[in-house]
Amino acid sequence: MGTSSAARVAAKITPAAAVMNMQGSINRLTDAIEKSLAHPLEMVPPPPPPPPPPPAPPTMISRGLAIMRSTDADLGVEQRATLLRIFTRAGGENNLAAYVELEDDFEMRRAFISGLLVST
Repeated sequence: MGTSSAARVAAKITPAAAVMNMQGSINRLTDAIEKSLAHPLEMVPPPPPPPPPPPAPPTMISRGLAIMRSTDADLGVEQRATLLRIFTRAGGENNLAAYVELEDDFEMRRAFISGLLVST
């Protein structure tokens, strides 16, 4: 049995049509790539800026220095310098912690300071 002439014509046209369809797909893909490369900023918005870092919590030494500069500013410079040396030497962390914790108790803090200054 032979094939009809219509089937032979369809068999010859099918590869040509496939190539034409592939060429159309390639052209559309090329257009899409060219557009994205020509205008990349229009397609992708810039990322938002990072949020600012949170403020650092005050350290024990910064809290102690703030007390010395404000509440205990009436102490002499030499007395405050001696206190600073006591707080920053090895083992002085406990004295500094007690000093800072006594911030709201003026009389007790002054008695504590007097004891520290006498012991040096």
